[in-house]
Amino acid sequence: MVICAGGVPVFADVDKYTITINLENIKKCYTPDVAGILITHNHQINKDIDGIIKFKKDTKDVTFECWPRYVDITKDDASQFLGWPITVSLD
Repeated sequence: MVICAGGVPVFADVDKYTITINLENIKKCYTPDVAGILITHNHQINKDIDGIIKFKKDTKDVTFECWPRYVDITKDDASQFLGWPITVSLD
């Protein structure tokens, strides 16, 4: 889909112990040209990143959200897991 939309895919390494992506490997691949991150899972295991990721390119902040399964996030009373969202600066 990335190529069909005119983008160039960039691949990040996975952790050799968990076989999943993590924030440190995402930071190594991040450039101002990144428009989004697609995270796939290995046999439904994704230990290091859950939920939704939002970029603020002007401040270089990334916000990670983590919602319980089957929660309707459009409802006012919807809440994420305890301690979420988490915002990280890529600077």
